[in-house]
Amino acid sequence: MKKTYRSLKWNVVLLFTLFSIILYLLIWFTQAIMTNFIYRSVKVKSIRELQEELVEVIQDVDVAEPHEFYKYREVFMENVNSAESDVWIIYYDNYNGSINIAYANKYFSETPTICIESWNEYHHRLGEFTIKDKNSYAKGEIINDKTGKTVMLFISTEFTFFDVTQRVFSSQFIIITIIVFIMSIAFAVIMHHKIVKPIASITKGAQELAKGNYDAKFEAEGYLEIEELSDTLNYAANELSKLDGYQKELMANVSHDLRTPLTLISGYSEMMRDYPGERTEENLQVIVDESKRLTKLVNDIISLTKIQTSNNDLEKESFNLTDSIKDIVYRQEKLIEELNIKIVFEFEEEVNIFANQEQLEKVIYNYINNAINYVGLDKTVIVKQIVENDYVKISVIDHGVGISEEELPNIWDRYYKAKTHKRATIGSGLGLSIVKTVLEKQGFEYGVNSKLNEGSEFWFKTKIYKEN
Repeated sequence: MKKTYRSLKWNVVLLFTLFSIILYLLIWFTQAIMTNFIYRSVKVKSIRELQEELVEVIQDVDVAEPHEFYKYREVFMENVNSAESDVWIIYYDNYNGSINIAYANKYFSETPTICIESWNEYHHRLGEFTIKDKNSYAKGEIINDKTGKTVMLFISTEFTFFDVTQRVFSSQFIIITIIVFIMSIAFAVIMHHKIVKPIASITKGAQELAKGNYDAKFEAEGYLEIEELSDTLNYAANELSKLDGYQKELMANVSHDLRTPLTLISGYSEMMRDYPGERTEENLQVIVDESKRLTKLVNDIISLTKIQTSNNDLEKESFNLTDSIKDIVYRQEKLIEELNIKIVFEFEEEVNIFANQEQLEKVIYNYINNAINYVGLDKTVIVKQIVENDYVKISVIDHGVGISEEELPNIWDRYYKAKTHKRATIGSGLGLSIVKTVLEKQGFEYGVNSKLNEGSEFWFKTKIYKEN
């Protein structure tokens, strides 16, 4: 059963809505819940830092001497105010037998009870102590001043209640959530216009393209990736349109090339059957020649299909390229004796290469056969073998009609035929496509140089094989 998916538009809306909810919950958690915890942590940290600073000061003074204390008063006041805490410095006066306050950042008519209780509990030992509950926090330390007197530093603070603040935060977050939700919807609409709509347009065009409508145009824009996709699909549509044209032309060419020999074979066979006097060697030769034309056409189609659909690399071996070209030239000359066309093979030395000999000979044969089909008035086809450093270049040259500059990029296409082709001598238009496929699979360089009314040069180039 085909799975049903939501449209991209609703996915965008859903994602941005979820994003808004998650953002709201995150802000609410950090502000409404974590604020109190963070606030308490900061207050406690500041008290501990203040305690460390005041302990260093107390150890350097005689807390019972006011004139010494006033030397450090500014330091006390600065540190105490920054901590937003209450501070007492208490010591026991042996002369009066009472507990005295050496310093307090606020005025107290008498020593607070909590200080007396803390002194009674902790003064007999040096060290720190902590008193805390839900709404307050106190940090104390029993130390000696520079005279050796026992001194208690006591720092306390009250924690502010955040109930009202939390309610304010909650109210604000509800408003913020509504605003963010509306913005997410607006943003989703914008994204729909900028992304979803162009993609929907491209999808619609692609559906038309899949139905065989190669005139479909892709004009979506908005973002670089969408424009690149649009350009790519336009290119694909153009190439498919060209391919469709080549296929139709191929069908027309193949139909014509099949119909002509089949008509001749059928006509001559019936004539020889019905008229015994027509069973001549000449008529039999017509049937043989037309059968060969059919065989060549079918072989070209099979060869191209086999090479292009093969997933494996062509098997390679070392062989004498020069000898192979000699044999091909000799066979071709025998086949075209009646055409009065001369094939000239020019070379200076014999070379070996490492390649698939059978397939490469098809390349050379197609090059030469193509040159014969377009041979010029000089009736001469030139095959050149040129050695350049460690490479050998094979060129097949004719002085015929040539190929126009705008047609050159298309001649290697599978179904393409140049406008200057002669139907009487050219078959299916698959020869150069076979050449291209074989040479690319073997990793050879190849190309063509041509000018109208001057002729063409088809070539390939590969490395010379040298045995170690």
